[in-house]
Amino acid sequence: MESRTYGDRSSVHFAWKQPDGRWIRASFLTEWVAYDSIRDRWLGILRELVSPLDDIPMPIANPIRALTHSWVYVPAEGRNGMTLPLKLDTLHGKPRFFHKDDPRLKLAVP
Repeated sequence: MESRTYGDRSSVHFAWKQPDGRWIRASFLTEWVAYDSIRDRWLGILRELVSPLDDIPMPIANPIRALTHSWVYVPAEGRNGMTLPLKLDTLHGKPRFFHKDDPRLKLAVP
């Protein structure tokens, strides 16, 4: 059972593999909003980028910076500190992993 409560904040770590095989890592202070027990995942808002992106190429660093204030579903392992490997395309919305608005609102529309 998850002992943390809604509104807690913790860091979430993401990694993207570049075409040359090197990994780019970024961490965000994330505010936890809701728990989806069916899928064992948490909904959070990326509040603040907490890792430097100085050595990351600008075409990749800028979309990472733009993720601040995005909504994201994170598997329980991600909330517990595991780095989540993602496809580079998630930085451009394909597939949709990060959301500008609460993704639960889309489910409420008939």
